[in-house]
Amino acid sequence: MFAEAAPRPAPLVIPALGFILGIAISDALGGAHATTEWAVAGGSLALLIGLILPPLRSGIVAPTAMIFVLAISAGFARHEATLRIPRDHVSRLLQTEPLLTRVVARVDSPPIVLPAVRRNPFLAYDPPPRTRFTAALLCASPAEAPTPLSGTLRVGVEGEVRHLAVGDTVELTGRLYRTVGRRNPGDIDWARWQWLQGIDAGLAIESPAGVRRMSASAPPLAAAKSRLRSLARSLLFESEAAVEPGDAERLLDTMILGQRSAVTKPINDAFIRTGTIHFLSVSGFHVGVLALMTWWTVRRLLWRGARFAAAATALVLLLYCLIAEPNAATTRATIMGLLACAAIWLRRPLSTLNWLALSAFVILALSPRELLRPGFQLSFVQVFFLVTLVPAALAWLTRSADPELPPEDAHTWPAFFRRKAAAALLGLALVSVLLWLSALPLTVFHFGQFAPLSPIQTILLTPLIVVTTVLGFVSLALGALPLLGSLATGALATMTDLLLRAVGFLASVPGTLWTAAAPPAALLAANYLIAALVAALARTATVSLADAPPALVVRRRRAGRGCIAASLALVALWTGWLVTPVRPAPPAHPTAAVLSVGNGNATLLVTPDRRAFVIDVGTNTNSDAGATTLAGLRALGAAQFEGLLVSHADADHYCGAATLLAGMPAPLFDTSYFELAAGSQSAVASLLGQIARTPRRELRGGATLRLGETTLEVLWPPTGLGPNWADNDLSIVARWSAAGSALLAPGDIGVAAMSALLDDAAVRGRLRADVLLAPHHGAVVARTADFLEAVAPHTIIISSLTPRPRLVELVLRTLGDRCRVLNTHDVGAVLIQMSPSGAIAATPFE
Repeated sequence: MFAEAAPRPAPLVIPALGFILGIAISDALGGAHATTEWAVAGGSLALLIGLILPPLRSGIVAPTAMIFVLAISAGFARHEATLRIPRDHVSRLLQTEPLLTRVVARVDSPPIVLPAVRRNPFLAYDPPPRTRFTAALLCASPAEAPTPLSGTLRVGVEGEVRHLAVGDTVELTGRLYRTVGRRNPGDIDWARWQWLQGIDAGLAIESPAGVRRMSASAPPLAAAKSRLRSLARSLLFESEAAVEPGDAERLLDTMILGQRSAVTKPINDAFIRTGTIHFLSVSGFHVGVLALMTWWTVRRLLWRGARFAAAATALVLLLYCLIAEPNAATTRATIMGLLACAAIWLRRPLSTLNWLALSAFVILALSPRELLRPGFQLSFVQVFFLVTLVPAALAWLTRSADPELPPEDAHTWPAFFRRKAAAALLGLALVSVLLWLSALPLTVFHFGQFAPLSPIQTILLTPLIVVTTVLGFVSLALGALPLLGSLATGALATMTDLLLRAVGFLASVPGTLWTAAAPPAALLAANYLIAALVAALARTATVSLADAPPALVVRRRRAGRGCIAASLALVALWTGWLVTPVRPAPPAHPTAAVLSVGNGNATLLVTPDRRAFVIDVGTNTNSDAGATTLAGLRALGAAQFEGLLVSHADADHYCGAATLLAGMPAPLFDTSYFELAAGSQSAVASLLGQIARTPRRELRGGATLRLGETTLEVLWPPTGLGPNWADNDLSIVARWSAAGSALLAPGDIGVAAMSALLDDAAVRGRLRADVLLAPHHGAVVARTADFLEAVAPHTIIISSLTPRPRLVELVLRTLGDRCRVLNTHDVGAVLIQMSPSGAIAATPFE
């Protein structure tokens, strides 16, 4: 009958949308409002709508409007409530510099030991492994009278900590710090990211000795979760006590047990490049596979009824929800699965859209910040189109040419299997393409990149992922049985290795990951509004017309025409965006950016015609200065990279060169002394080997380079200096002139080079500059004061990891308060804009 084919009503969609809108409004307004006042005002407005529209009270418009406004008020008030900071909150203790402190906390997440990763290939030491977990603060821990303290910490320990479990009470000694936001152009706003995770501060602990377990007594629920997880690991892995889990164990810990933070960066990056990162996180796919396996086992193998199968499936889902790391996708899938089981038990009709709305409401009521997280948005957007647009598209693609004729049966087994295989392939292809398209705008908006080959690679990898997931759950179910458990875990190990190889191979295919500028928020909103309209019209246009009244036949035809028109509008919107690519605007004036890279240097020069040049690209920290520089160049709108100048043979000035030149090929500018250093320094020889195909240009004192309308002069070093000169004193001293202003970058020069520059009258006069990049990261030597007087800058920028009070004091004594000193340690990257009027502005990056 027609009533059975029609889309089910979803009355919870309107209040869920209102609740979402209320949270979004509160976040957009900055949360600086009184919760009670705004909630009362919203409720009063809803009642007023009901009172002033008496003709409509008997219909559906006024009640729907009141519910919508009340939901907006509730969402607004709920989000505002989360912004209140109690008096004992840890954020009130945070200072500019990290604070050495001791606290007592409860472990909230399983500690994850991350293997040592050398991001800086020229690091002078071997980085240790790190242990990471979150902890809920209980109190500060002085010798006597501990003070109550609240908030959530992100704890990082230098070294391995394996003796902790969720729920343990621990004493932690380390440096308490405030998470900073964007430090450089193109950076991730880590302060915002951690706030969305519910993390209030960080605690850096230098060694495992800073973690002392005080009590193993955990709340009952936490203890039950810990025991279940321990049992699951013992069933899934051959040895739960493995000292260093390999890639296969970490992948299974992530895909099967839901420990998302356990996966290593190479595996994570490979799944990103193949566009299958949603399979890596436990989500609706994994919960759905588990639910279907349980249902099939009870119905087919145990021969039990639908109600018994629904109850068993609900119990399994609850147990799995306790084991898996909580996230929006897992919670949403579990809620929807439990609602499906309840509907089967109560013999009620299924309504997936209604369940989706209810799950969103529950998750956001518990944690409003989830709405602002990319994972929540991607999960719900994809599921919305999965339950609305995918069935409609599949019905349209498989429609019969003559609806009066029954479908033709398959008369042979080969024909039957061919038909089933074709249907499965069509469904997989349709789901892969539509879900990729539905996630693409959000992916580009949040991450600035997308995988164009994702639909194809998803089709290729899905069978392997499905088999691996099924074997993982089978291993959990049969792991306790001697023979069957061994067979299951053996098959799982083989399939996991095959999956890792396949993902690695597909990730290495050229063109798997593209970068793109984020679309404007208005374009993003328009995209999803039109796409939602397409989904709504498609549902109406594809309902069965059996026994349908004439009015509904007309409605279906109109919906079909509207769906086509909306789809064309969506295609036009996307075509316009792709044909006119959005990218950061170039600077209005010549701009230099001194990046925040610790004790190192990376100075970017960008002109209004999008030409760029980089002076040094290095750091003494375990990070990739080349990747930071690439992100900065793109964020500043650079399109044509003219070259990289390496000042001298210290790794904190060149360690990111290989990454930078691989991402943006260009010539390398250095001196003859740099190549000579390769004979005595293996690090320099290693770098030259990595960039062997890069064109090199030798510079010497007196050389001049043109960068658009700007000029880069090399003032030092001359040729012919003897072998007794230190590497630092052989640094290139470069002066960038633009729009009547100048920036001086002297590298790491010390007393000898400063003396030579100051004693040469012809060169001394060319040292004058408006902005000075402090020599040797702010170090003070015997001739520093004379050098400052010769340069006479009005702004000095220190590229450092620590404060430099001696230099600040010297500047004040030598140049007075007319010269401002900015340290990247304090303010992050510094942008210097040179206007044609001769004015120069040096401001911290925001």
